[in-house]
Amino acid sequence: MGHTPTFVRPTLGTVGNLQPFLCCAYFAGSPLIGTVDGNLYQFQDGRLKTAVKAHDGNLSAMHVSPTGTEVVTGGKDGAVRIWNVHLECTKEITITSVWPDSPMPAGRCHNNTHTNRHIYISVLFYLPQHLY
Repeated sequence: MGHTPTFVRPTLGTVGNLQPFLCCAYFAGSPLIGTVDGNLYQFQDGRLKTAVKAHDGNLSAMHVSPTGTEVVTGGKDGAVRIWNVHLECTKEITITSVWPDSPMPAGRCHNNTHTNRHIYISVLFYLPQHLY
């Protein structure tokens, strides 16, 4: 009794800015965070281990593969990227790679669901009214 709750704001030192964390996962033995500025931050023992520029704009979807050896991210830039345990991008799929004449090359990604063999990340984008 008589204890007052306290709050200490976590910091990343000189790397990164104070910003919302949009998604997170436990990957390769440590927490992995996706942020508003499109960065992936990996922590180990309470300290920043790795910072990677993953997307242009929000990094809004993240899912770890069933094997735990890859993580899939999706961002506002309309790209879906696959990363290995060293946070090296091994594959990229963009809206324009599947729809070259897309009037909107960027979108918004959402992590929908997964099965043992597939990960579904949808990309939503809005067409200007004059196109429909």
